[in-house]
Amino acid sequence: MSDQKQPQTGGTAQLFNVVFDICLLRRGPQHLPTSITLALTALLVYLASGILIETVGQSEQAVARPLVSTLISTLVVYMILRGYGLQERFVQTWTAFASAGALISLVFVPILWSLNQAAATDSPSSPITALGFIFLVVWSFVVDAHIFRNALSSSFTVGFFFATLAFAVVTLSRYLIFEGG
Repeated sequence: MSDQKQPQTGGTAQLFNVVFDICLLRRGPQHLPTSITLALTALLVYLASGILIETVGQSEQAVARPLVSTLISTLVVYMILRGYGLQERFVQTWTAFASAGALISLVFVPILWSLNQAAATDSPSSPITALGFIFLVVWSFVVDAHIFRNALSSSFTVGFFFATLAFAVVTLSRYLIFEGG
């Protein structure tokens, strides 16, 4: 990642296009500017999308769960990069994770809402909704693997391993904190 020139952003629309392309596996975190302000903005948008997901999912801890997830995700990404000696890539990598995660979460909201509506009325959910749910979960892993692959300059398999590891650490941490496991 560091061997490329620093990308220039031409505004919000261009930045959205880069994030969209990351979600479509056409670009990587190296195509985002190294900007603490942008990383913090992405973090806040990611956090807000997590709160929205938890609220739509009717979680009693709609703020606490996304806060914990965001904090642990941030630490896991930093630790993986540091393990490879690539901590200088953290800002771009975290910006990619947070912004892509927020975008995917926003697509997930209507699917989750539909699943909750079906559950509330004791009616089966649409097969299209269920397939959409499965597709977005899998696609989220694929996007995370793509970001890790680019950040670590490694294979998709290595990226997928770290995406799975990050998911497992966050999920286990949330369980231990909120479920009292």
